[in-house]
Amino acid sequence: TSPRLVFTARNAATTTVRQIRVVKLQVVTDTGTTAATAGALAGDGTGVSAQIQPAADVDFYSIVVPANGNVTLETSNGQGGCNFDTLIDLIGPDGTTVLGTDDDDGINNCSQIDPHRDAFAANLPAGTYYVRVRAFSSSATFNYVLIATAAAPACANSILESGAGEQCDDGNTAVGDGCSATCTADIMATMNGPGNTASFAGSIV
Repeated sequence: TSPRLVFTARNAATTTVRQIRVVKLQVVTDTGTTAATAGALAGDGTGVSAQIQPAADVDFYSIVVPANGNVTLETSNGQGGCNFDTLIDLIGPDGTTVLGTDDDDGINNCSQIDPHRDAFAANLPAGTYYVRVRAFSSSATFNYVLIATAAAPACANSILESGAGEQCDDGNTAVGDGCSATCTADIMATMNGPGNTASFAGSIV
């Protein structure tokens, strides 16, 4: 069974007890400041808590991505808000090449790299990639939570993963809508040679 945290509040009149079940917790301590000393991320959507301290600090993490996979990254305060300003860099397996950076596509001034929007985070070759979290201001210090997911290619995830053989991905597995259940183009009709006519319904590719 999962461990539980028990909180007890007492005053002169009453005692209130609340239990919280811990589903999963990953702790990264003293995350490295270079790719060589990066802290490993599980890549399963687990959140890690860290801090930018002292000012101008940077935190490096590593994340393993499957072939033709994608990466989703987001910073926050871990409670659905953000009262600081971050930058996230996704760095290639060489540890130096910045594939892309996000400033404030997350909550408020927090950052979010989303493969649905950011092409540099999708269709990635298999390998170990690196994530760098830093403050927008060189004088800022704060605590933050980083959520990281590395996912394999999958039909109907609304990401066109051409490296995995997809011709289309409309976010569903319905047939007859121009994109098949296996993310290949639905053939609605065919036309052979000049002088022939045909009626089409749906996409023409």
